[in-house]
Parts: sequence; C-alpha cells; structure tokens
Amino acid sequence: MEQDELKKSLYTLLKKVKDYPEISSNKVISQDEAKIYQILESRDYVHGIEIAEYYDGPNLSLSNANITDTGYAFLHEMEAQEKPIRMSRKNKYIQLQVFLERVDDADNNLEKPNPRVRTADYYELISYAIKKKLVTGLVIKYASNKPSLIRTQDVRLTPSGLDLLDIPFEETDPSIISQTINIYDGDFRNSSLGSGNTQNN
Repeated sequence: MEQDELKKSLYTLLKKVKDYPEISSNKVISQDEAKIYQILESRDYVHGIEIAEYYDGPNLSLSNANITDTGYAFLHEMEAQEKPIRMSRKNKYIQLQVFLERVDDADNNLEKPNPRVRTADYYELISYAIKKKLVTGLVIKYASNKPSLIRTQDVRLTPSGLDLLDIPFEETDPSIISQTINIYDGDFRNSSLGSGNTQNN
C-alpha cells in the first residue's frame, strides 16, 4: 500500500474510532481493516482497540478505545489537507507554477487539478497562462458551462513560462508603505496633510 493511500486509510478508520466508539465486539471486519487498526495502535494514534479472531474473521470492539494527542494531531493534519486551498496571491502564484511544471513534464492529464484546488480556480489559472502566453497549444472551451481543455498542438511552455518557473514568490512587506503627493501651483498656506485635518487657504 502506498504511503498516501495508507494515510487515507488510517484517517478513515481513526474517524470511525472518533465518531462511532459504540461499535461492539460483534462487529466483524476484514483482515485488511484489522491491519490498519493495528497500525493505528502501533503509531500511538489510539489506545484500547480490541480485535479478536473468530471463525467468521476478526471481530472489533472500540468500547475501550481512546484517541491520543498524537492521533488528534494526525486528524487535524489530514482535515487541513482536505480543505480547498484559499487562492491568496501567493497560492495562485504557487499553483500556477505547479501547472507550468506539469506542462513542462508533459503531463497527459492536465484537466485534473490538485484535489484541493477548486475547478473554477484551476481553469482561471490556465486561462491566465494562455492569455499571458506562458503556454502554447492549449485552449479552453465551455460546454454547458463546464470548461474543458483542448490541445491544438504540442503543449509547451514559452520562454516566459520557463522563466516563471525559476522566479520564487516575493512577499510584500506590509510595513513599507510609499506615498507620493504632488502639489502643483495653488496657495496652500496654513494647510496640513493627514487625516482629520482642515485645510484653510
């Protein structure tokens, strides 16, 4: 079982421990589920899971099971990964770079976004990449308000697209605010600049 698949399985069963602690010892589970429950205990996510082997297979009891602090931390981590990515300026830039990397790697499944990126946000990024000529060979078509990617030729990055891959996102320092005020002609005697000030000429 791959690492991502294992984490999802652990998360699913840990949620069961949290949400359905009343499961009795008569609950028959599969051998695969029994292994996942055993991993939950071995990783110190849960204490007190009881699994007994009977003729009809493993029997599970969660009546004495308690999730540890480590288990709750794992739950919070996985739940955070399930939430859609908020498209801040930084995240838009990062996801645009991810898309360009996929183009550069000749990914054949460009229509499928990161599961945490909303479809509308993903196609907005692709539209931006096409409009700014960061990528060639792609157009977006809409049918019944659903977008789809059409390959018009070999999909490639332009030199601008390649350059963007090498430029890290730069944070703007909110403490630095620059303002330029130009006053041309006019009599501003006894006047002052700033909020709440009265100007008398």
